[in-house]
Amino acid sequence: MILQKTDTHNLWEVVQLSVNEEQKGFVATNTQSILEAYATISEGHVALPFAIYHEEQLIGFVMFGYGTNGDEEDPKIADHNYCIWRFMIDKKYQG
Repeated sequence: MILQKTDTHNLWEVVQLSVNEEQKGFVATNTQSILEAYATISEGHVALPFAIYHEEQLIGFVMFGYGTNGDEEDPKIADHNYCIWRFMIDKKYQG
């Protein structure tokens, strides 16, 4: 598995990834996640979106964050720690 920054070279491929229909209520779309990353970074916080590759094939998306954003729902353990905010594997590569 290889992680590569989500950038202009892979952005449109990343937003095309999708989970199975019955999983959509549990996982934000990659578009939503990238928008959240942009807003988080714009506010001076840390969000790190990555494309997940198996060999040279794009198979998923993961986003890490650092610390809390001041939301009441942020878990206390997130303060001063890196956390996985998002993780998804495209429906074609699950199982």
